[in-house]
Amino acid sequence: MSVDKIYEIDRQSFIQKCKIMARWQKLYGLNFGCRSADELTFCDLLDVVKDQNGEEVYAELYKLVRNGVNAAQKAFLYGDYSGISFVDEADGDFDGLLGNFSCVLNGKKLGLIVMEICKNNQPSKGCYLYSPVPMPRIEYVFETSQSRTEAILVQNGAVLIVRGVVSVREVLRQKKIKAMMNADWENNV
Repeated sequence: MSVDKIYEIDRQSFIQKCKIMARWQKLYGLNFGCRSADELTFCDLLDVVKDQNGEEVYAELYKLVRNGVNAAQKAFLYGDYSGISFVDEADGDFDGLLGNFSCVLNGKKLGLIVMEICKNNQPSKGCYLYSPVPMPRIEYVFETSQSRTEAILVQNGAVLIVRGVVSVREVLRQKKIKAMMNADWENNV
């Protein structure tokens, strides 16, 4: 695994989050208080604008980050780093994955699929979290004992967030607590 690539993606993600925070503040009047880009995930930044027009949010997001990562970074994220479980097709990365989610979720708005993945011949825990607002979004979270980072991929009207974490269970616990506070999370395990 390349620590240099992770550092490059992490630095880029920090800059992208700062741009998004500034734009959301200007466009939607949001105040992030004393929270920094290091304390927020890309999902946090999309959750705060979930009641806005999805097409407008997507257009602004695309202006700020373009596709999120370049082709080499994307190949690294999908392959060596995360072991993400879907086919990277030229037509659009998200079409097949979003289609799979619609079948599994059977009409529910939010979803969670927990799975065991095999990365570098080592079993690991991972999960996909799906939300259709403000635009179709999948967050792929996986456990790693190596360097951790987060990246956003913006393409074809949808968003994929790839995030390496210490504990998938802790991420799910935090999301459940946050959802109970917001009272709008449907758990589809």
